[in-house]
Amino acid sequence: MPWVPHSSPEITSEAQWRSVVATILAFTGVALLAVGLRFWVRRKGLMIEDWVTLGTMILSLGFVTTSIIRESHRLGLEQHTTNSEHQKPYLVANYVAWPLYLWGLAGFKLALCIGYLRLVKGSLGSWHRIFIVGVATLSSLIHTIFVIIYLFPCRPLSRIFDASVEGSCLPYAAINYTVSATVISLDIIIFLLPVPLIQRLKLDRTVKIGLTVTFSLGLLTTVLTIMRATQINRIVYGDGNTTHFVVRGTLELNIGVRRYFVRSKRCSALM
Repeated sequence: MPWVPHSSPEITSEAQWRSVVATILAFTGVALLAVGLRFWVRRKGLMIEDWVTLGTMILSLGFVTTSIIRESHRLGLEQHTTNSEHQKPYLVANYVAWPLYLWGLAGFKLALCIGYLRLVKGSLGSWHRIFIVGVATLSSLIHTIFVIIYLFPCRPLSRIFDASVEGSCLPYAAINYTVSATVISLDIIIFLLPVPLIQRLKLDRTVKIGLTVTFSLGLLTTVLTIMRATQINRIVYGDGNTTHFVVRGTLELNIGVRRYFVRSKRCSALM
């Protein structure tokens, strides 16, 4: 069966599906392994944030599945599949995929905040705990708002799946640039949350700097968000190729899930 359903061998040969699917499945497998090992090690003492991350992993699996399905109808083949029998299945799968992605991002951010809140209990002032709660609430609320926007971007709603229907839709570029900028801002804020805890530790300055640098590795998801955002212009004004946009979104989500376990382990070691 060809990668693009009902397509010629020539079209299938142009698809980048082997490298794309291999990359997506590899990173998803690593994230799934991290979640499984975490639950096995802490099976007698699981915390709320562990269950939140499990839910995030389930959302990630859903996003990966819908991404592979939708991109089998379009990945790297926009010149062949636009305005064809592949357009409708692609749009339906795309409609399902991005809410999963956004709630997945919200999930691992919420898990990090819950973990930080547990660790600073009794060690920092109440203002810091209130701030963490505020960041977690704001992040979850903003991501939910973005999900609603993605679910109802057009009037009438049927225009999402059929451009011939009269109506209007929110601009694709504006929505995605706004989402990317917001996600980047929240990533940076959440990265800074454990800094006051590190500064209060009775450690050498060089050790504190080293810990801060170690935590900064979590900003890899931010780098992927920026790299994904650079593809928006290509999708809207270029050839419409969504390959890198989708792959980087998948990597961002799965690395974010893994980042929770790495950070929580380091925070526990600090305590």
